Amino acid sequence: MIPSLIALTCSAVVCDEIIHLLLLNTICRRRSRVTLIGRPAPIGATDADCCICYGAGVRDLPTSESEGMLFNGDEPAYVPNELYNFCKMSQHVAHRFCIKVWWESGPGDKSCPYCRQPLLMEIVENNDRVNSWNVTVSRWADELWYLWDWRSMIFRGLLTAGCVVSLCGASGLQAFISG
Repeated sequence: MIPSLIALTCSAVVCDEIIHLLLLNTICRRRSRVTLIGRPAPIGATDADCCICYGAGVRDLPTSESEGMLFNGDEPAYVPNELYNFCKMSQHVAHRFCIKVWWESGPGDKSCPYCRQPLLMEIVENNDRVNSWNVTVSRWADELWYLWDWRSMIFRGLLTAGCVVSLCGASGLQAFISG
C-alpha cells in the first residue's frame, strides 16, 4: 500500500510541476529575451544626453568584461558612449541598456521618455528557447532555475500529497503514518 501511495504522490507532483512550468513558459514569457535596435545617435552625443539616466545611472556599472560587466546573451548590457535614437526626434537618445530597462518596466505601449511619442525601434526576439537544438544544458538549467518557484513547488507538493492521502481514506493515512 505504501509504495503505491508514494508512487501516486510522486507522479501527481511531477505532473503538477510540468503543467506549472509549461504555463510559466508560454504565458509568462520574459520580456528580457529581446534585443532593441535603434538608429545611431547624432554625432557628438554623450552619456549625459541619455534621456533616461542623464549619464548618472551608468557610473556604477562596470565598463569592461574584466570589471564584471553585465552581459545579456551575446551583447554587453552597457557600453560607454554608445547611444541610440529610439524616437522621431533625433536629439532624444538613450543607451541600449537604459531603453531596455525602460521598455521592460511595465505593460502597455512604450513611448519616448521625453516627448511621449511612440518608440521607433526594431525588436529582435532571441528564439533560442528550450526547444532549440543548439541550447546547452547549462543554459536550459538556468532557464528552469529562473522559472521554477521553489517555495511554491514545495507547498504544492505537500498539498498534492495531502490530497492523495485523503483520497486513499483513513486506512491509507493510518498505513502511511505507521510506515
